[in-house]
Amino acid sequence: MDAIKKIYANENNQKVPYTGLQFVSPQEFGNYLRARVKDKLHDTIHREKIQVEIINALESTGFSNEELRAEIQKDFSSTIEVKNWLIGEFLTECILEDNYDVKFHYNHFRDAKNPNANQTGTDIVGFCQINNETYFVFGEVKTSQDTSSPPSVIYGRTGMQSQLKDLLSNSKTKQCLLQWLANKIVPLPKDNVFRQDYEKALVTYYKSKKKKFKLFGVLVRDTVPNELDIKAKAHEINNYIHLDTEAEFIAIYSGLKMENDAWINIVKEADCDK
Repeated sequence: MDAIKKIYANENNQKVPYTGLQFVSPQEFGNYLRARVKDKLHDTIHREKIQVEIINALESTGFSNEELRAEIQKDFSSTIEVKNWLIGEFLTECILEDNYDVKFHYNHFRDAKNPNANQTGTDIVGFCQINNETYFVFGEVKTSQDTSSPPSVIYGRTGMQSQLKDLLSNSKTKQCLLQWLANKIVPLPKDNVFRQDYEKALVTYYKSKKKKFKLFGVLVRDTVPNELDIKAKAHEINNYIHLDTEAEFIAIYSGLKMENDAWINIVKEADCDK
């Protein structure tokens, strides 16, 4: 956690912990976007594999040349329109991977049919280890420059709190996520890590009568850190959570304002450097 530091956390024994994390400087935030977030957002490694597969397939038919290879590499590069909320989601994935041992095996934007459309559904879908068991990880991410604490994205039908309560209480919502993941792992070989994590988490989930999973609520901010951003909502979730279910709230403070497309320009600069 060299680039970020913990600036507040609840110290009591309540079921749902919360933590505030802040980048140590705007420069470190920018470096993290360039070095860590950009390639995950654009799914760079996966897209490069796709390009190689397509070019190899065409070459096997004798239909390929340097000009066509260049066109394919261009056409099958990232088509995602970078936005602040999108940066917030992939920033969250990177921080959860780097500091919370969460694993994300699949970039859900591979399923996008329209590059300008928002992907609906749960933001965080991954896996983690708790007490030598593999858990599903579900959660929501909200990115906000609202100076209120908590910000408005916490409230309302599409707010974080409502979405987290739905994940906790609505078995159909979780079942849709399990089926979505199942569609991804069915073609994979038995020794594939993604498939193995899914099967282990499925056992944990059903053996616990659908109670063992990990829930994250993550708020990404460009404002001055304030414990009130997540404190009350973490306390509130305590009233809804089952004893066997794990949950955690995190606020991530960038130290750099989003205005004038500052975050977006950093990612675009990184693209130009490639």
